[in-house]
Amino acid sequence: MWDQFLQNALAAPRQLALADDPRRSEFTWGSPRRLTYAEVMVEVDAMAIVMCDIDLQPGDIIFSYLPNVIEQAIILLAAWRCGIVVSPVLPQFRAKEILEIFEAAKPKAIFSADRFGKNTMAAQMQSTLADIYDGPILTYGEAPTGCTSLEELILQAKSKPSDTLFDLVEIDPNAVATVCWTSGTEGMPKGVVRTHNNWNVSGLSVYQGGQMQKGERLLNPFPFVNMA
Repeated sequence: MWDQFLQNALAAPRQLALADDPRRSEFTWGSPRRLTYAEVMVEVDAMAIVMCDIDLQPGDIIFSYLPNVIEQAIILLAAWRCGIVVSPVLPQFRAKEILEIFEAAKPKAIFSADRFGKNTMAAQMQSTLADIYDGPILTYGEAPTGCTSLEELILQAKSKPSDTLFDLVEIDPNAVATVCWTSGTEGMPKGVVRTHNNWNVSGLSVYQGGQMQKGERLLNPFPFVNMA
């Protein structure tokens, strides 16, 4: 998946790649953002450095507990660049579901936000897992007690020399890329494993089925994480 994105970024660096909901500030931290492929590359490089700095290794699983914002895609791309598996957590999950999927996935790090509407996401993750998890909870926005400011780490990463990041691993297209979760409406949420090849096929299906042309934009009205 990372290779596919890189090809597009090198071919059209000034083209718009990601755009937030214009109402972003109404439901979560930060103002709406619009990033070109070149700008996304800068953000992905910084995020990948952060992941390396906290000693994440190829094959490790991380939780991404975020609403639909640009940063969700940046975390996915950075993780895939490093061979890390992303397990997106549905924003509507609360303590019961979080505990269940944590026991199943055993993430090495958690990426979250200070809020999504009335849901204080990072604080909820921290309080729910306080007795069983001692890894980092990296938080966008205002980091609550027990969590780490992700934005500060990103700023530090961007200040490092450009040769800090290098291709760490050769990604096997059949390696696991994500572990997504069912909603849990009929019992315990179930993990659905997908490889890089699985996602390539899904992307091609959207591209070819929609007869999309170069430069066209795709609106995603669905939760980033509800992909199982």
